[in-house]
Amino acid sequence: MAHETVIPVLYRDAANYKATGQIVLIGTLTPDQIATLRSALDEGEYYNPMQLDHLHMGELKWPERFPGEDDHSFQEMLLDEIVTGDAGSVPHYNTYSVDGGPVDQFVAQVTSIGSNGWVADPRFG
Repeated sequence: MAHETVIPVLYRDAANYKATGQIVLIGTLTPDQIATLRSALDEGEYYNPMQLDHLHMGELKWPERFPGEDDHSFQEMLLDEIVTGDAGSVPHYNTYSVDGGPVDQFVAQVTSIGSNGWVADPRFG
């Protein structure tokens, strides 16, 4: 049976409004891969979803007003709350979900971007 990993993510704007979601990966993240992700993220948790070609949680939750004056590029990847298991049996956190692809490719992509630096999206002044 196929396995999947769900990484919860959190976006909080400057006014502390929050949007939660998840990145769903094909396969199971190992503890070493989680450590690799943590070291590639800014301060161990922040990333710009647009650099991963993912939709921003703010854009998913508030499409009619995003981006607004309180919005910014960065979301938190909640690596301490990862859930893994058989595909279809892993609980998903809500309707805001992005496909992260296979585990190995996702880890490689995050590591590559992290080594070059996470940058702010130009839409956010």
